[in-house]
Amino acid sequence: MMATVQPIPFGERNPLQTDLTWQLEDSDAESSVDSDASSASEVSSEASSSDSSDQESDSDVESVSESSSSASDQEEDPSGPSSSSEDELRPPSSTRYRRREPPTSKSITEELLGTLGDMVRTDNVGYIAWLVPFTGIFTMLGTELLACANHFTCSENFPTLSYAATFRPEGYAFTGGMCLTAIFILASVVLFFWYLQLRMRPHELDGSATGAKHIVAGYACLVSGVTAAISLFGLAVMDMRTHHDAHINFTIAFFVAAWATMIAVQIARKSILHEDESGDDDGKSATGTELLFVLRRRSFWLSLRRWRRLDFNTAYNLGRLLLNVGLASTFLFAVFFLCANGIWPNPLGFTAVQEAFFEALAIVCQLLFMGTLSCELARLSRLVERSDYAELERNE
Repeated sequence: MMATVQPIPFGERNPLQTDLTWQLEDSDAESSVDSDASSASEVSSEASSSDSSDQESDSDVESVSESSSSASDQEEDPSGPSSSSEDELRPPSSTRYRRREPPTSKSITEELLGTLGDMVRTDNVGYIAWLVPFTGIFTMLGTELLACANHFTCSENFPTLSYAATFRPEGYAFTGGMCLTAIFILASVVLFFWYLQLRMRPHELDGSATGAKHIVAGYACLVSGVTAAISLFGLAVMDMRTHHDAHINFTIAFFVAAWATMIAVQIARKSILHEDESGDDDGKSATGTELLFVLRRRSFWLSLRRWRRLDFNTAYNLGRLLLNVGLASTFLFAVFFLCANGIWPNPLGFTAVQEAFFEALAIVCQLLFMGTLSCELARLSRLVERSDYAELERNE
């Protein structure tokens, strides 16, 4: 607020006393106006008359208010003209107090496109095996959800995957998804066979017993894997209602061929691990340690976060786990299927819900095992390059 100024009579004035100064509380520009020369001139001017002092005080107040308003305008408008050379050289306040804005958050579409771009630019062969569990499990969930939404009360009667695929639109989802999964399985098995051929080529040239064992394991993986892919394609196309016997036969062939593929892959992995780490005690303990001891290790479960680039020991131990759980689930699925459908006696009262559960668990174990092949497929490009360089050196 501005102080109210009253004129002082001439007789009461003391010329030796310093003049009164009027200041605004909010104005910093007029705080240094009080000096000896200015006070002397103001005292002499005030001594003339009371009327002139009134006019002078009013004019001073107006000048102070004008100067304060001009100062405030300059503070509010940093782009206006400055009063000194320092102000001219000083950057505007918007530049001085500008803060670096944080990076804008990307949308889901931009992140997805960026991930796909990285996959194209980098070694992406390992993703082919990773697509097997992704498409297979998604197809299973989609088929069962459609069945529960349209034709079944799943809280009371949960259908098996094959029986749910006999209805529409469940059958379309099952056929399309499983045919795509069969293609990915076929591609993964063929690429894994190529990987084994490149790793086992030195032993093939030697003609030793180890080389013959590797050849048998490699071709066993190829034959059983191709059989499993063809069987999965057949049971996906021929549903159980229209082609009952063919669907059952393709299902049996798929399970047998899938487990044969998994066993052959584990044998080949164990041989490669023993060769790579034959002189290392850690390598021997990694391949020869009991599975329960491996599962107690925290490092084993932490390494699963790098699924696409699993190390060899983790892929081998995870394959053992999925193989054991899957074989047990397949055995229980077969027992429950025979008992629940009246082929075998059912004194314990096994139900179709239990049959469907162990069928789904066995298939999930098979699909996840195929996903572990990404460990080998992700290193296939380097092996091919190394083999090509070696071939060029031999030719030169």
